[in-house]
Amino acid sequence: MGAGDLDRLIAKLATRQHGAFTHRQAVCVGASRAQIRTRVAKGCWTVVFRGTYVIAGSPDTFKQRATIAMLVSAPGAAVSSLAAAHLLQIIDEAPSLIDVTVPHDAHHPRRPRVRVHRAKSLDPAAALDAALDLGLLSVRSLLRYLGDRSLWTCRGAARLRRLLHDRSKGVPGSELERVFLRLLRKERLPEPRRQYKVGSRRIDFAYIDQRVAIELDGLGPHRKKKTFVDDRRRQNSLVLDGWTILRFTWEDLSDRPDDVVSIVTRALSGPRRLRD
Repeated sequence: MGAGDLDRLIAKLATRQHGAFTHRQAVCVGASRAQIRTRVAKGCWTVVFRGTYVIAGSPDTFKQRATIAMLVSAPGAAVSSLAAAHLLQIIDEAPSLIDVTVPHDAHHPRRPRVRVHRAKSLDPAAALDAALDLGLLSVRSLLRYLGDRSLWTCRGAARLRRLLHDRSKGVPGSELERVFLRLLRKERLPEPRRQYKVGSRRIDFAYIDQRVAIELDGLGPHRKKKTFVDDRRRQNSLVLDGWTILRFTWEDLSDRPDDVVSIVTRALSGPRRLRD
């Protein structure tokens, strides 16, 4: 490949990535090792990290630094947390650390000023729920933001709008809760109220008319003694107030979803069937 053709292809690639690109990307568009070494030696490309470059003279912006953090972390990585919020103009101040979320089984090298998180799923719904739960934004403010900037025709906007209208019913508190909701929808069961408040306590899901409360037990929080004790006290109070309490775990939802559906269905049909 001629030098001019290579430079045009790299410039086109780097423009989409705020001036940054990787060694692997350069090789994929046809660059040889000699051509890469020559451009680095001449100062045309600047080495940021091993195997990661920027076009010399490209603006050093937060978008460029965030892109580099994503490129050097792992395949499938995504900018997350406050860094993502700043890129979306949800918050004004750029964070000092760039948070990147990678697949839970991905290998990633340590990089300065880059904080890496692992996730079983890089589901956009999870990122939205985390931001809503942390109070970084609200459903109303994000809908207004999208409308004010006429972003409804942008890629992904339709899905985000559907998610926002769904989250106006309540924000799932964990990935376990999102999995449970998907199971209910798949089986066409009625959707319960989310994070329903009874007195000073909240129930993960509640069918109010039937007084059926559903609590989902993930592994993390319930290892703490105080959380475990509080959950049991809350359950006792609900039972005394006439609620039926159902509890499900990750294993129930992943290994025995049919049993979960059957139990919820029986609970909604009334106490007489539960005694059969």
